Amino acid sequence: MTNRDIILKLICMKKLVYLFVFISIHLVVFSQTKLRDGIYLIDQSEKRSAINSDRAFIQYNPFFVEDEPEEYDPIAIYTDDFVPLELAEMPIIQHKKDQQNLLLVHLTENATEKLKEFTSRNLLNYIVVVVNDQALTVYKITEPVNSGFIKVTKCNDDACNQVYRRLKSTVKI
Repeated sequence: MTNRDIILKLICMKKLVYLFVFISIHLVVFSQTKLRDGIYLIDQSEKRSAINSDRAFIQYNPFFVEDEPEEYDPIAIYTDDFVPLELAEMPIIQHKKDQQNLLLVHLTENATEKLKEFTSRNLLNYIVVVVNDQALTVYKITEPVNSGFIKVTKCNDDACNQVYRRLKSTVKI
């Protein structure tokens, strides 16, 4: 066996290991039950490889990533404590000149109260807005949120329209 043959076998083995890891992550992500649209606390612990009943892994929505979607690792979130995206009125897309529109929502009174409590409890932690089992944007809580009017994310027209269509079905009028 030549050195070239050994190198080719090592490269092949390396590709197989990457493929196995990729498939394993996707199996974990897609085998989970469907999440409710909402705001979730990100698990920032070092040992987050094991999925518990109170945790899940989610991927970023491809419309909301700046680079290639494969470059973003799945996000581990806590599923037992979250703020549901229950809307009091239709979401609003605020168009900007710089191609980065804003998606704004008005939460119901119940969801607003949950958001106040949630953000008070989780100061200086990271949260993620999840719609249709995908992460849209991550925020760091620097102070409690006391209003039910919130900016969900910045987005281009296609991304905003996709999320708008999904969120308008959650309006509680």
